[in-house]
This record gives sequence, structure tokens and C-alpha cells, in this order.
Amino acid sequence: MSIGFLAPARAELEKAVDYHNDQSSGLGFEFAAEVNERWNALSDTRMPGALFRNALADAGQIDSPTA
Repeated sequence: MSIGFLAPARAELEKAVDYHNDQSSGLGFEFAAEVNERWNALSDTRMPGALFRNALADAGQIDSPTA
């Protein structure tokens, strides 16, 4: 299964990387590497689907999985 960031989340991540790089040279890239590492760890489990469904339900984009 392929998973990825929605466009608004990707834009927010890019802003965060730029902000951190402005604060300290390379800090944004370190942040991005950490996000990537965590993302890959989640991608390697069977749990991400449940996490995403719950997040979408919390955002009101789908019906709650527990409903």
C-alpha cells in the first residue's frame, strides 16, 4: 500500500522546514529527515490505516470508524 501526505500537509511541512532552516542552518533538513524516518516507521506497520481513518474521522472528512 502506498501512503503519502495530502497537499496541505506537504505544504505545511515545507514551511516548517524553511522556518527551521531560517532559525539555524540545516535545522530544517534535520527536521525533515526526522519526519521522514518516523513516516517510514509508520509505513512499515499495519497500523497507519487505522491512524489515518481516525484522523479523517476527527476532521469530519469520513464517518467515525467506531460509529
